[in-house]
Amino acid sequence: MREIVATGSCQHIESVPEDVKRLFRTAMEIDYETHIRMQAVFQSHTDLAVSKTINMRNDATIEDVDQAYKLAAQLGCTGITIYRDGSKPTQVLEVERSAELADTQELTLDGVSSLPRQRPNMMSGSTERLRTGHGNMYVTINFDEVGKPFEVFTNLGKAGGCDSAQLEAISRLASLALRSGVQTQEVIEQLTSITCCPAWDGGTLIRSAPDAVALALKRHLSEHHTEEIHESSLEAQYALFSANPSPPDNGYKRSCPECGGGSLAYQEGCVTCLTCAWNQCSG
Repeated sequence: MREIVATGSCQHIESVPEDVKRLFRTAMEIDYETHIRMQAVFQSHTDLAVSKTINMRNDATIEDVDQAYKLAAQLGCTGITIYRDGSKPTQVLEVERSAELADTQELTLDGVSSLPRQRPNMMSGSTERLRTGHGNMYVTINFDEVGKPFEVFTNLGKAGGCDSAQLEAISRLASLALRSGVQTQEVIEQLTSITCCPAWDGGTLIRSAPDAVALALKRHLSEHHTEEIHESSLEAQYALFSANPSPPDNGYKRSCPECGGGSLAYQEGCVTCLTCAWNQCSG
């Protein structure tokens, strides 16, 4: 019984008598042509369409499917349903052998999974707060069983609308990449240094919300946070804010992360809110 559970068949077990083997054939051990002829027998006495699954082995070809439909039409079947074993990540009936085969099929030529890993019901992780030009941002990173980043969730304080929607999209795509086997460092490199509304957070310049996600991932790659980048000079900040020429009034048309309604302007070496006096340098 253990062998049957593992392989889904008794045909290869020598201790099973031949008459038992003939009787206990599985749907996979009956060729698709016999399946269709079996359906046709019932169809000949039925006005409505007969519902039957035509099971095909995992190695069934496109030509096999084509011939199956043509045979069903010739025999007068009014409907046909074909299922090839292992064609989906999960299926109703599955044995160890077919499960291993499905895992193999999910590998591409370079050995990277083409389908994201399934998420367990429970995962552990950590949440970090980072200060961005859009307000306080909370980045949650969950880890897999070997301690590698598995998924990313983000929450942008009191902000909403476009900022939150775009950040959710970034989090989903980063999680999809991590679950699909993409190295964490590759995700970090794609998000690092994207610039929009920079802000200082404890001596670290966070250039944008995507940059904050990259920073959180980078910190979790090293226990001692040795890969943090600190930019503390006013020259670096001035170059950053002057990279995109501002309108004639030198005003930033973005909203203040503190009060949410004030206009930002570059004054005296720092970006300042004209409404509540918040500034980028001291917060």
